[in-house]
Amino acid sequence: MTAKELNDIRERLCLGPVAMSRALGVSYTTYRDWASGKTRVHPAAARCAELLLEFPFSRVSELAIKSETINN
Repeated sequence: MTAKELNDIRERLCLGPVAMSRALGVSYTTYRDWASGKTRVHPAAARCAELLLEFPFSRVSELAIKSETINN
């Protein structure tokens, strides 16, 4: 998965970068490096991102957004 593909998925999910990193279970720094193209997206994280699009994830989204709000 490319950085553009990862960012496109995040935008389709209407998540900010911090919320997306939490939804994928990685640190914000790791997500930022993937999203900027600095490092390659781990294959397992790429699959998780794809699955977030395929399945309803309102609870995952709700938790990630809540966490982002608390941390900002």
